[in-house]
Amino acid sequence: MAVTAKLEFGFAVDETLSLSETNVATEPTIQHKTTEGRITLNASSTAPATKVWSEQITLGSGTHTIDLTSLSRSTLSTVDMTGLKVQAVKIFTATDNTEDTVFTVGASNGYHIFGGSAGKVTMVEGAYLEFYFPEGLADVSSTVKTIDVSSSDADAIFDIMIVAG
Repeated sequence: MAVTAKLEFGFAVDETLSLSETNVATEPTIQHKTTEGRITLNASSTAPATKVWSEQITLGSGTHTIDLTSLSRSTLSTVDMTGLKVQAVKIFTATDNTEDTVFTVGASNGYHIFGGSAGKVTMVEGAYLEFYFPEGLADVSSTVKTIDVSSSDADAIFDIMIVAG
């Protein structure tokens, strides 16, 4: 199996100012833009990508544990990221979820997927996030492998993609 991950990050917002906010004759438009990043990861890149897993998950009774050593997929074989570092994560919570969805370090054999000691992200309905950690996280192992997901919405849905190498 060969993996090529093409990560694209960027954010641009056009703001049209009203005439009352300026001293010019026409309403100017200002574009606010972050630095864009385009990164390709593969087995030989500095931050390698050798395995990928993606899935849409529906919580059961408001909880789910993601085990990075045994990632099942609905139509393909299970993915085991043991010995690899998570390089990139993308998560989208469904717009029709009725409560926040919380992603945190697993209670047992926890993996700090978002770095730092807190290791917790709370996402509202319809939220989207991407993280890129070039070689910045721990290797997945039998003692560092789980991410817990919870919500007061017992059947909350989220899409997730994890790239490791």
